Amino acid sequence: MTDEYQDPTHVVSKYLNFEEDDHWGHKTKRIVIVSKRHVDILGDIRWYGRWRQYAFFPEAKTVWNPECMRDVQECIARLMAERR
Repeated sequence: MTDEYQDPTHVVSKYLNFEEDDHWGHKTKRIVIVSKRHVDILGDIRWYGRWRQYAFFPEAKTVWNPECMRDVQECIARLMAERR
């Protein structure tokens, strides 16, 4: 990870698209995670106030491999860097 700004929604992923929810209506961002293959919403990343950080909220009955989790982690890292 470099010090320059990296857009959280431009994570290069083989299986996932990261899309900012412009209608979220909160001060913090919400990123919706969508399957490239099936165009299903698989989960989202949003601010979790109790932990004072962004967290991943998967949809029920979704399965995640290490590569996809790494992509989600990269998106979260970019969101946290943006807050600093």
